[in-house]
Amino acid sequence: RLTPHLPHPPHPPHLGLPRSTLTPLPTAAMAHFPSADSILKKEDRIREEHPSLAGNWKDKDEESLEMGEQEKRFRHTYDSCMVMKKITSMPVDLVVYFEGTKNLAMLAKNDAFAVVWKRPTREEGTEWVAIGRTEVIKSTQDPLFITAIKMELKEENDKNVDIKVDLYHLKNPKFEEDLEKQALVGSWQGPLQDVIAARGQWLQVMITDQKKRPTGRMTMQLDTIKVEEDPKDVTFTLTVADSSRYTPKSRKLYFTVSRLVRKNHWTRVYLSESSAKRLVFDDVNISLRDLAAGDETRAMRLELHREAPVKVMGFDLFNRERLLGHMQMSIKSLRAVPEGKSLQWFDGGAGPVSGGVSIVLNQTVGKTYKLGLVINA
Repeated sequence: RLTPHLPHPPHPPHLGLPRSTLTPLPTAAMAHFPSADSILKKEDRIREEHPSLAGNWKDKDEESLEMGEQEKRFRHTYDSCMVMKKITSMPVDLVVYFEGTKNLAMLAKNDAFAVVWKRPTREEGTEWVAIGRTEVIKSTQDPLFITAIKMELKEENDKNVDIKVDLYHLKNPKFEEDLEKQALVGSWQGPLQDVIAARGQWLQVMITDQKKRPTGRMTMQLDTIKVEEDPKDVTFTLTVADSSRYTPKSRKLYFTVSRLVRKNHWTRVYLSESSAKRLVFDDVNISLRDLAAGDETRAMRLELHREAPVKVMGFDLFNRERLLGHMQMSIKSLRAVPEGKSLQWFDGGAGPVSGGVSIVLNQTVGKTYKLGLVINA
């Protein structure tokens, strides 16, 4: 046993410390510590007795990482197969929206709309057939379209198609149906299987003009729809209380309704008219198919926005959205809340507000759920 007056023992040589830092010890003290040769011999004996431990630890780490990547690829493939089976047996909605698109308008921004086409895969001579068209969103370079392209993929041939998405600027409103008189912002085409096989059926691509120059980024989202035996509707009545901090003054208010797709991806299904005078918005009737993909347990999200106009030389050229607050809950959970009860509201600046939303109407009339909400926050 070492006495207190002896120096600290040297570090083993395999730790890589410089020899100048080692303090020599008397021979009697060194006898209490294993030599480097004995340590190496012990490691060799362990390798002989346990061959599985003979590899380098770095190789083991790399092997583990590779096995992890293989497991991820397998899980991705398995999930994609399960989703593809589900997509084959159910209707789907295709939603498209764009970011950072090229501006083709004069003294403003694009009045954007999109057209979706399809044709059989690898048949170049086949004509494109239009399968859907979105609404027109005025004065924007980042259109978030509400209109979903409804598709049926019951047969295998329904999936083996190419799709093309064209984004236009409405240059001539009088000839809205004539695409040749509108300005093409950009387009993309590719197999529908690319969207189906993408993780979460959420695919981002670049759109290009006729000279193959990038003109923006597009996101495509596929969502499966639950087939309802007895289709239902949901009617919203939204009111902003006089005492609310959101009471309109000079800026207009409007609200949006979205449904949860997956992994915190939301699809907007309704955009209200904006108003700076009324505190009670018009009743909104949305089918359960559009609001919750036919599933009452699917979460929906209600957001309150205020227009933030951008002025250039004294003119309001376009508006930016300013999120004031939101609430989210499934229709099934909302129906279970009795009238007179309050729910939590999430304010954009203050965070959660207890009792920020009151339920003043909760009734079922025939095939329609009627919900009345008052924002008190």
